[in-house]
Formats: sequence, C-alpha cells, structure tokens
Amino acid sequence: PSVRSTALEVLGEMREETKMYIPPKTALRIISCLQDRDASVRSAAVKTMGKLGDITPKYILFVVKCLQDSDPSVRASAVWALGNLGKLAGDYSPDIRACLADEAWIVRSTAREALNSLYESLR
Repeated sequence: PSVRSTALEVLGEMREETKMYIPPKTALRIISCLQDRDASVRSAAVKTMGKLGDITPKYILFVVKCLQDSDPSVRASAVWALGNLGKLAGDYSPDIRACLADEAWIVRSTAREALNSLYESLR
C-alpha cells in the first residue's frame, strides 16, 4: 500500500504545466485506486484528484462519492480535494457543508477549510 500511496502523492505534486500531459489511462488508474481496500491508498488517490485540476472535471463525481467512505481520512481527503478544486467544485458546496456534521473531527475541520477555500475561489 505504501508504494501505491507514494506514487499517487508524486503524481499530485507534479508541476502545473506538466499535469496536462497525464494520459487518460493514468487518470483511470488513479480512479481505480479510489476502490483500493487500503484507506491510505484511497486517501492519496482522492487527494491526487484534487490536485490535478483540469483533469478532474470529468471525474469529479468519483471525488464526491469518497465523501461517503467508511474511513474518516478518506472523507477528509475528499473534502480537501473539493476545496482545492475551487470553482470546479462549486456545485458540490452542499455536499461539503453536509460534512460539517460528520462524526470525525478531522472531516468537520477540513470541511470548514474547504468551504472557506471554495468561497474565496468564487469571489
């Protein structure tokens, strides 16, 4: 799991101008990691989706679905990803707001930050 998590984190840290060159197959592999049985891999995958910007609009519903994950770290990463996507995630602000009532404090805290980021991007 740690190799998969690290590989996903490296993809997410690519420089902005190189992200457009990520092949569609790679994006689909990232999405397949959202189904991994290891929560750290799912968390890294959803965070990576939140960092890929232009690639994500096609796949944003996969990020939103992660808000329902059984693991709080994955839910928090999904909330963070949506907040990081800014205007691309504007339609999903109700989903982020719903996370303010999550049982896990990390999800609630991340939801507050994500809503602030989203608000700033929409100004």
